[in-house]
Amino acid sequence: TPQRQILDGLEVMERREAHHLLFRHLGAGADPATIEAMETRIRTHLAGPVEEKEARAEGLFADLAAFAAEASLRRLSQAA
Repeated sequence: TPQRQILDGLEVMERREAHHLLFRHLGAGADPATIEAMETRIRTHLAGPVEEKEARAEGLFADLAAFAAEASLRRLSQAA
């Protein structure tokens, strides 16, 4: 289910800091200030209580997906 995928995503970000790989991959197409803001938001989110992290994770992942899509489009535009 989507909720299970979100919880798995939280776990991977906490244990392996997978979001840093995403930021490095998309770095050329993303505004550095936007990356920094997203990193701060994720760090703050992961530092919260378990129940709060799980309850608010859907919004975080929706914003992260929008960020990744915009950065990917910008990166593709730069390559063309």
